[in-house]
Formats: sequence, structure tokens, C-alpha cells
Amino acid sequence: MDRSTVILSAILLVTSACVLCGRGTPERVEEMWRCPPLPETFQESDLVGVWQAEYVPGFDTDTLILGEDGTYTQVFVCDKCEPEGYSVESSGEWWLEHRTSGGFYLHLEGMHRCDVTDEICRQEGGGGGDGGYWDFCESRVVEMPNEVVLMVTGVPERGTRVPAPRGIWLWHMAFERGGGGGSHFILIEHPSPPVPSFTPTTPSTA
Repeated sequence: MDRSTVILSAILLVTSACVLCGRGTPERVEEMWRCPPLPETFQESDLVGVWQAEYVPGFDTDTLILGEDGTYTQVFVCDKCEPEGYSVESSGEWWLEHRTSGGFYLHLEGMHRCDVTDEICRQEGGGGGDGGYWDFCESRVVEMPNEVVLMVTGVPERGTRVPAPRGIWLWHMAFERGGGGGSHFILIEHPSPPVPSFTPTTPSTA
């Protein structure tokens, strides 16, 4: 089974569970942020550093380096992706949006979204492809054709055994409408940016 099949199977499983749990409840409540709150001491500078996500254990690693100057670098490596593995690099500007609901969006211009399919991950110019993604914190659809938008939240009280320095997670929005939480980035305390073992196939720069 290849990486894309594993990811899509997991998405369908999570989506089905969330739809069943959500029956009989309003689809959307205006101006409400439903995700875990950030620490009271949170400030924008807490996002500076190296963040990492793993979408299919043992297959891939997505590393995101956020600089103090408002720029970022992304290095996605999938050594076991068929047929020969590949890597993607991107760089550009990042900025934080303070939502009226009280939540935060992290915008990364030109970043590649690599948690859905290899085709979307490798598309020229980055972004999340056509269509929208489900913000499960505000219950709304967000399009991201030329960027990736992550939701900045606190750490859930249950279900995590991985340390989260600064008490922050950076969540990808769900692939399907009504879907719940899935892939997220966690801060690495002592980072060492990865070095791709082969030439990136779809580099992009801001």
C-alpha cells in the first residue's frame, strides 16, 4: 500500500467518525473557536523555530523553519514514496492572522501541502490545490490555492504522549468537510534541519 492510499484511508476513517459524532448539532456557531486555547503567555515570537510533522510513520517527514524575519523554509522528504522517493522544498513569507473568533491562522505563502496526496504535494507553486479544506476550529471551508494555512492551537488535554514545547500545535485543516483534527506540527527544541538525499522535484521560492 502506497503513502497516498494510507493517508486517504485515514482521512475517510476520521471523517466518518466525526460525522456520526456531530449529528443533531448546529453546523456552525458564529465567532466561536472550538480548539484548545493557547497558553495565556502566547505571543507571535513563540512560533519562531523549527517545527516537524510526520504524516505516515516511517515514510515521510515535513520540516518547517519559521524565522524571526517573517520568512520560512519547508523541507518535505519522503524516502519511501513510490517509485523512488522524492523531496520538496519551498520558502517564502509567513504571517499570523488573529481571527475574530479568538483563534489564530498561520499563513505560509507558497508552502506545499504534503499531508493529502503526492500530486498536491508536488504541484508547482505550492498550496493546497483546487477546492477547500475544513477548519474544524471554526467549522468553515478555507481555500488555499497558493499557500498553506495552519491553525495555531493549544495542546489537547488527551491523546498526546509527545512533548509540546511552548504548549503549541500547528494543525493542518481537514481534507473533508466535517472532518476532525489530524496532522499537526510540533516544535523541535534542538533542531537540526534535514538534508534531502536527492534533488527536490518541485522547488519554489517566494
